[in-house]
Amino acid sequence: MSKFVYRLLVCYDGSRFNGFQAQPNQEVVTVQGELESVLSKLFAEPIHISCAGRTDAGVHALGQVISFKSSCRRELPTIYRATNMLLPQDIKVLQCAEAPERFHARFSALTRTYEYVMRLEKRFEPLCRRREPIFRLRFPSVPDNIDIGRMNRAAQTLIGHTDFISYGAQIEKGMSTVRDLQELRVDKRYLGNELTELPSCLQHCRELVVITARANGFLHRMVRLLAAALVSVGTGEWAEDEPLRVREAHQTGLCPRPMPSDGLYFVKVDYPQDLWGDGPVYP
Repeated sequence: MSKFVYRLLVCYDGSRFNGFQAQPNQEVVTVQGELESVLSKLFAEPIHISCAGRTDAGVHALGQVISFKSSCRRELPTIYRATNMLLPQDIKVLQCAEAPERFHARFSALTRTYEYVMRLEKRFEPLCRRREPIFRLRFPSVPDNIDIGRMNRAAQTLIGHTDFISYGAQIEKGMSTVRDLQELRVDKRYLGNELTELPSCLQHCRELVVITARANGFLHRMVRLLAAALVSVGTGEWAEDEPLRVREAHQTGLCPRPMPSDGLYFVKVDYPQDLWGDGPVYP
């Protein structure tokens, strides 16, 4: 029996989820578990999904990509409307499409992009809280005099195809820790009434510091550890060359404590055009 391949673009607030990946413990709530439950009902058969990147507990997504196969065909408007009606409020399907047979959300991906978002505070507070219908965010604050220039100079030294074991956690024996970090930069964003790619619930902030990281893949907690190292440089706790020294030490445990998961967003995935497909997308 032929199988139809579907591709969904999904966003979610990770605050209440124990990460993306489904867990053996049925009482643990995960993004994958919620999506598979709804899709299995819609397609009237067990559905197992693959994702572009397995986010940790508390991590959010603005552009997660999932794929799955089914022996049933459903119209794209039906998938879009039914999933969003049945899913909890903190998960939303943004787009639906049929994909080429060879497409796989994880293995077809070329690069993944994360953003770590922090709020500038004149009166520094460890966490700021704000509630929204979808994104119930708690995102970290940093001092408003943090030095973005120092952070960017340190970030540029880390770009490259090399061993990032120093910026990883829970490294399994035998796994490769080599990653191709293609972009690492720090921006200060001034938010007004203009449209941004960030959730609307962040637009009450006048200034944000955003660390953007793009690579072919990331180690466990790698973005949060990179962010912690760059923040240490920006506050003057570390010299500009210390992040590179840590990377070249090839040893875990040298980084500062990873930044909280609340500030991390899975933003974008890039795929080869021939695997992404050029068929209809809804909406």
